[in-house]
Amino acid sequence: SDTAPDPQAAMEAANDAAPAAAPAPSPFPALVVQAQEVGCDHLAPFSFVFSTPSREGVHCFVQFTTHCFSDKYDPARHPENIVVVDERGQLRCFDQDRYDLSKGLEALIRNLPGSRVYQTPESNFAIIAMQDGREYRVFFNVRRLGKKKVRLYVESAYPPDAERFQVVPATTYQKVRFGLLVVRLLSNDALEFRG
Repeated sequence: SDTAPDPQAAMEAANDAAPAAAPAPSPFPALVVQAQEVGCDHLAPFSFVFSTPSREGVHCFVQFTTHCFSDKYDPARHPENIVVVDERGQLRCFDQDRYDLSKGLEALIRNLPGSRVYQTPESNFAIIAMQDGREYRVFFNVRRLGKKKVRLYVESAYPPDAERFQVVPATTYQKVRFGLLVVRLLSNDALEFRG
């Protein structure tokens, strides 16, 4: 007897068969900061291919949000209130510090295979690295697109500031190998979050 086609399997097969997309332009318009145009080309979506011990040729598609270069407006920290509208339509302010640190994001993400990341109580993941001599936290989620394709979405990235907000110690997060995380995701295995 004929069996009904599985829509999820059909979608994943189409995604796996699709060629890698050409480099995309930055989705963020240039801003004028202190009379100078500041672009965000370094935050354009990109993709890379890596392998794990049990999966070869995994395609990872990476996207960023405005939170990588914007923050809540603070007149003590922002000489100009340069408005940035985030993905939810909320008004934020261009943050020079976050912007400068964001220039190292692509390298951090390309180095994820073979590295460990942190599970957070918010059911996402974090890279905790040193950037320009200080701690830099990059928060992201990962979604399965196909049998060998994932999307990594960088939700926010900033240096923790204990004077402005409570900083959760890295020791409270659970470490997990990025490769294992991806393999479990591609295998449809449940990911356990422990806060």
